[in-house]
Amino acid sequence: MAETHISKKLTLPKGEQRKLFLVFFEKVSIERASQVCDVSTRTLRAWRSEEYLCDEECVRRLCKETGIAFPARARVRERFWYTKKAAIKGRSAVLKKYGKMPVNERARQEGWRRWWKEKGMFQENSILYNRLSIQKPRHSNLLAEFCGMMLGDGGISKRQVIITLHKYDDAEYAVFVRGVFKKLFGIDPSVYNKGSSRAVDVVVSRTALADYCIEILGLVRGNKVKKNVDIPEWIKKNTNYALACMRGLMDTDGTVIRHRYKVRGKAYLYKKLAFTSASSSLRKSVFSILQEQHIDCRLTANDVRIDSVDAVRRYFRIVKTHNTKHLNRYKN
Repeated sequence: MAETHISKKLTLPKGEQRKLFLVFFEKVSIERASQVCDVSTRTLRAWRSEEYLCDEECVRRLCKETGIAFPARARVRERFWYTKKAAIKGRSAVLKKYGKMPVNERARQEGWRRWWKEKGMFQENSILYNRLSIQKPRHSNLLAEFCGMMLGDGGISKRQVIITLHKYDDAEYAVFVRGVFKKLFGIDPSVYNKGSSRAVDVVVSRTALADYCIEILGLVRGNKVKKNVDIPEWIKKNTNYALACMRGLMDTDGTVIRHRYKVRGKAYLYKKLAFTSASSSLRKSVFSILQEQHIDCRLTANDVRIDSVDAVRRYFRIVKTHNTKHLNRYKN
């Protein structure tokens, strides 16, 4: 899950935010930038592709880290700077449709406060006190794979469980992810497309599920990078669970790399696999799982790499994948 940013935002002319972050990543790795800004690599990629406005504080930190001048044409925006403009548009739309504002908002608020003091605060509220329940599954391969998805591109807030995917590349995989939520917890999640963004969120707004993920599954709430997340022990102790979790991790946060090179003028191409994470504990656990399955790999400061043709073939035979994006990239 992308973190919640509370700093001011920067607006730049179209295309300049992308150019700025490309220059940053020429100077420092995206993993180092993640540590400097205390945000995930996914968030940094989203800023690079201009899916969202970037944080002022992060840009200033990266400018200091790389020695690049702060962009002269950047405008600093307060958090929620756009709400006033949106409110004006909303009011205009209501007036156009109804000819007048339907309620006196001040009177409505005062009436609600009187009701709350006299009656509301003494009544049992089903929304506040009766949490919607969830289906609580036993430990299984599918539950372990769900944990891998969450450790990869998932996030947990107080009341929501979210998995963020690529709108186009992961379209088929998003259908599979929704099915996992339904089968495990008996909940059909919502899917939110972020306007012109290439990201899509698969979301369950259920406090009981958020608490279950933390208290029962051993996942964490909040910034996974800062908390140096790792695979829960109940998964590590079971080989089948570990492989299923590995599959969820690679399907969400892994990459099939096409490696091209030339020897004596002849072009060659072969495929590699990489799992990238800013959590050193998670990288070490992934490395151990692959080693136990005799899948040759190497552990770096930023990722776990499977380089050889035989090792990549063995990975897809033993661990497998549910993300057709990876399978198509591997086969084609």
